[in-house]
Amino acid sequence: TLNLAHVCLSYLGTPHGYTYAAKCVMDPQIRPLAEQALAESGVGLAGEFGFTDMEKWNKEIIESLENPALADTLGRLGADSKRKLGGDDRLVGAARLCLKHGGTPTALAQVIAAGYRFDQPNDPGTEAVQAAVREQGIEKALQTISSLDPQEPLYAMILAAWKQA
Repeated sequence: TLNLAHVCLSYLGTPHGYTYAAKCVMDPQIRPLAEQALAESGVGLAGEFGFTDMEKWNKEIIESLENPALADTLGRLGADSKRKLGGDDRLVGAARLCLKHGGTPTALAQVIAAGYRFDQPNDPGTEAVQAAVREQGIEKALQTISSLDPQEPLYAMILAAWKQA
């Protein structure tokens, strides 16, 4: 969940000009979306592994990210988006678990869509994502990078979020 929070802030905050997680997490538009994404992942984790007290844990994660002494750059937190957008990794994997256990990963779909827009020069994984979107389109990129089947509900949710942005 900490890594999920990191990537949420990176993919949502970079387009707004933020450099550091501590500033980004204080944004009144970004923070609620990151908190919602954590809550959605909590649905999946609680359902799959029986974790309890996810709400308290997620609150502590968000509060820890407010610390400016950490100096975490959003570029570092979002780097290698090809891996981080993978079908079993922190975003898509969490969204799939959320769906499996009766949740609706609306915020996670928005973050995933933002991840496909994330651009960072000299980052081979992220450059590969950008090349896939540019050359194949978002629909095919979701299949090849995130291993999503067009029949999966998450696929449609991400496409809807992509089109709204």
